[in-house]
Amino acid sequence: MRFGRALFLFFLFHSLPASHAVEIYRVETIDFQGNTKHSANELRLNIHLSESRAMTKEALKTAASDDVHRLYATGFYSDVRADVKFNEAQTPFVTFLLVEQPQISEIVFSGLKNLDEKSLKDVLPTDFTAGNFLNEYQLKRSEQAIINRYKEDGYFFAKLNVVREPVEDGRVKIRFEVD
Repeated sequence: MRFGRALFLFFLFHSLPASHAVEIYRVETIDFQGNTKHSANELRLNIHLSESRAMTKEALKTAASDDVHRLYATGFYSDVRADVKFNEAQTPFVTFLLVEQPQISEIVFSGLKNLDEKSLKDVLPTDFTAGNFLNEYQLKRSEQAIINRYKEDGYFFAKLNVVREPVEDGRVKIRFEVD
C-alpha cells in the first residue's frame, strides 16, 4: 500500500508541466550607490535581504521593495530605489540607489524683533540640530513650533519663511526668517 502511494506521488509530481516549477534564486551581491556618510555594512543593518539567501523572483522583488522603505525610514535619504538585475546565469544582483539628505551645518534666525534666538531654539525638536540630517518632517515641526511660540506671546500675525542655504560637502544652513 505504501509503495503504491509513493509511486502515485512520484508520477504526480514528475508529470506536472515545467510551468509549475518554482525557480529559486540566490542573491549574489547587494551593493549601495550614493552613500557617502554611511558604509555599506552600516546600511546592511537596516535591510533584511542578504547575500546567498534563497528566494523566488517574486519574493526577491517584495523583499527589495520592503528594504527600500526601511532605508527611506531612516531619514538619511531623500530618495531610495532598488535595482534588481540578473546576469546570464540568472543570478540576481541588487543595487540600492540612494540620494542622501543634506546634513544641517547650522540653524540661524533673522528678523527677530519680539523674541530672542534662545527662546526660539528652545522650542525646536531635540533631534533638529546642527550635525543631524535634514528631515522634512522635523523641519515642518520646527516651523510650526516657532509659529506657535509667537502666537503664545500674542504675535498672531507673525510670518515665518524657511530658507535652505546650501554649503559645502552636501550640507545645508537652515535660516528661519521672521517677519
